[in-house]
Amino acid sequence: SSSQTTVDLGILHVPHPRIWSTTDPQLHTISVEINGAIVTERFGLRYWDIGQDSHGKDQIRLNGEIIKLVGWNHHTQWPDTAASPTDEQLDDDMKLLQKGNANFVRGAHYPQDPRWLDRLDEVGMVMWCETLGPGVSVANLQDEYFLQHQEQQMNEMLENAMNHASIAFWAFFNEGPSDQADACPGYQASADIIQAQDQTRFVTYASNKYPPKDLCYDAATVISHNGYPG
Repeated sequence: SSSQTTVDLGILHVPHPRIWSTTDPQLHTISVEINGAIVTERFGLRYWDIGQDSHGKDQIRLNGEIIKLVGWNHHTQWPDTAASPTDEQLDDDMKLLQKGNANFVRGAHYPQDPRWLDRLDEVGMVMWCETLGPGVSVANLQDEYFLQHQEQQMNEMLENAMNHASIAFWAFFNEGPSDQADACPGYQASADIIQAQDQTRFVTYASNKYPPKDLCYDAATVISHNGYPG
């Protein structure tokens, strides 16, 4: 039988700490050795919060500085490699983002390849990371079987991506039924899973239910709307 053990490393001091930002994405490395096996992980030192601009309007801040996020959605789907991109394809996508002067990308609509997250960390591109969930219905959000597997994929996403400095947003349920009160407990359940493990990032969902129709804002720390002005 297999067993899992959690090891608490306590509070560690980083020698010669450097700040990760979109313009200077400094990364640190930590290695842990147990019984001759070594696990190495990269991480970045940075913090996200909300501050007010000179007009008293709430703004997203990175390391205490207001930042405007501009970018695109990113799908990992290609005609020849489907959802298993080559390193070259990921590099080409990154070059396209940088050519467009982007500093932000949304992983739509599912957790992204760890190799992609590595690239975002390295170049200083801010990431929105969300669970698979387009077309979610109220019936889904009241179904114990659905909610059980939503919790499972949420935990797997968090475990896989937690240490990536580029991630600023955890999200779920793209354009779901957030205009219906019966859906809100399901939204809150996903938010609670995130908040229990990580209170250093924003919680959000992409809504196409504009005010005052959206009823589930309490589940988010940042409100996000999809607009189609064209």
